Amino acid sequence: MVRMNGKKKILIIGSIVFILFFGWFLSRSYQTPVITVGTQNIFADEWKEFLQQQKSAATVYYTENYGCTTFDNSFWTTEYNGQTPLDYARNRALDELIDGCIVLEEAQKEGLIENIDLRTLKKEWKGFNDQRQSSVSQNGVVYGPVEYSFENYYRHLISNLRNSLGEKLIQEDPEAETRAKDFYHENLDMFTTVGDIHASALLIEGEKDESYRLAQQAKEAIEKGMSFEQACKQYATCGEAQFFEFTSLTQKADLHGLSEVYAACSQLQMGEISEVIETQQGMYLLEITRRDEVQVMEYEEVKNRIRDILAAEYLDAHLRKLRDECVFQVQEQLWESIQMM
Repeated sequence: MVRMNGKKKILIIGSIVFILFFGWFLSRSYQTPVITVGTQNIFADEWKEFLQQQKSAATVYYTENYGCTTFDNSFWTTEYNGQTPLDYARNRALDELIDGCIVLEEAQKEGLIENIDLRTLKKEWKGFNDQRQSSVSQNGVVYGPVEYSFENYYRHLISNLRNSLGEKLIQEDPEAETRAKDFYHENLDMFTTVGDIHASALLIEGEKDESYRLAQQAKEAIEKGMSFEQACKQYATCGEAQFFEFTSLTQKADLHGLSEVYAACSQLQMGEISEVIETQQGMYLLEITRRDEVQVMEYEEVKNRIRDILAAEYLDAHLRKLRDECVFQVQEQLWESIQMM
């Protein structure tokens, strides 16, 4: 029989007590929700994931606003203007969590989803990825990545549920069609396509004041009867006209520093000569040589698009109301024990 002295017994007993206490605390952290939002319990492992998702946003924010470049453990607990980066990340994570819980609970009430606890959603996420992998293996087509992270799957799910909730709200509104038509008439510019515009351009490059003076001379000569083509030969730096063509498909990215030219062409009528326009390239005079009529799309062409806009507005208003009424609880001890990794 092995005998132990008193100190050794105390040490062993202390170790056992510590292990039991640590096991109890760890078990408690996984059985006791850190946060409760409505009927949904968020446990420690789940909250850690939401918190970690804000790590990048927090470091970017404190780099841009406070010049931080080191992100060790002390960074997360150092106060900047009364708030630590850890609390900044916690608040962002809590906002996103609550918004998602509200959507899930509302979708469950409407019969759009059966189970909304995160542990069940994680099981469904794995099944979702298995289906995508199976589809690819059978030469099927999948959109987006073959395998989603849980973060991306969760956001994908919330987005789809939001769309379904918005559509349900607008379907239940007996005034939806009237509201859609009102929206159409009040926002015709959203459904207007600019006709094709062709323009001849006289460009004078060089020193700003001298270029402007020459451009004014060219404009006066044209007003006195000189043709635009002749004015280009006499005053344009290259000795000839440039030509622009803008269509209804022209995007801002296509303009390459010619936004002033495009803006002027949009306002000019057929055959009209512009005022002198200052651009990155130099001073321009413009003459419109072709201008097609502006076209307004018919209501029936854009009705579905308008319904989507209104559905999103309905849903945002509905969710804001639910957010104002939302009750959530935080288990402070567990909340404080979970740090940024």
